[in-house]
Amino acid sequence: MCPLGSRLVTFGVACALLALGALLTACGDRGQGPARSADAAPAAAGDAPAPPVLVRPPVPEEPQVDVAAPVAVPPDAEKLRAAQAQWRRDMDEFGRGLIDSFRRRAFDPVRDADLRHAEGVAQVRGGDAAGAFRITFDVSRPVGERVALVPEGDVAALPKGTAKQVRAFAAIALNGPYRHVVAYLPPIELLLTYSKDRKYKIVTAPPHKHDVQVSYRFDERELISHRGISVRPAAEITRYEWTFWRGRYLLSEFWVHGTGATCEFEYDDRDTSGVVLLRRAHLQKAEKSFDVAFTWERVEVGTPAPGAAPAADDATEAPARER
Repeated sequence: MCPLGSRLVTFGVACALLALGALLTACGDRGQGPARSADAAPAAAGDAPAPPVLVRPPVPEEPQVDVAAPVAVPPDAEKLRAAQAQWRRDMDEFGRGLIDSFRRRAFDPVRDADLRHAEGVAQVRGGDAAGAFRITFDVSRPVGERVALVPEGDVAALPKGTAKQVRAFAAIALNGPYRHVVAYLPPIELLLTYSKDRKYKIVTAPPHKHDVQVSYRFDERELISHRGISVRPAAEITRYEWTFWRGRYLLSEFWVHGTGATCEFEYDDRDTSGVVLLRRAHLQKAEKSFDVAFTWERVEVGTPAPGAAPAADDATEAPARER
């Protein structure tokens, strides 16, 4: 490949980032949607757990080649290709490091509270209809199958998609919010860039087997503050709010740019063996509301067996959009 060809490849990569990067920058932390909530104070002053140490990865600088300037000796094409390959590897490594930092900061009931089993009921109200679902959770199942949902009584009058939405809320409660937010993480090289104003770092997962790309914008706490899903020509931007709790962060709210849909979460650790679990989720879009109240009847905690491997990251290759 000639130097110009190398530059054209990277120019194409840069163009692929423009749409989502601009939108993620435009959707600032303030001035659009619900106001940002301040982090809650730790429960116990002085000895409260601190969040994991920030990784603060650098954004790799792309190798530069001035193809217009005359040179006495032609550039070494092999070295240029090697430099470009190393740059892409660095972006992938540092980008995955940021995502892993977010994973360690977001509360995970299994990892952080040794949750092993839970049973409860979700009381649902959508518009004028109401119904209930029984929820069971067992850590011995594969991560994507830990949460089981069974309707209790007649739920036919509830809005279409209710069971899927309730299961998603229950998964946030019992598996933690990481897999809900990082819904797309393909096994290919990720891209790490700055936002247009260079205030934030953005990790982009390019298309892989699907005509979709997803970008994650990180705030100064290395939490994902925005997620952009792009399926040309449409794009969906979701903003996330987080509450600090005993060294980890709970998802307290999300807001979907453009649709006006907001979802608020309330948590409690009373009568749940010390595990903070979701008590209420309230979804509002225009005049329509969807409310889920959780009652946890049985919560079991324990210590993982010595040498037990952590749960594998099962982020999907086909991201789900917010309701």
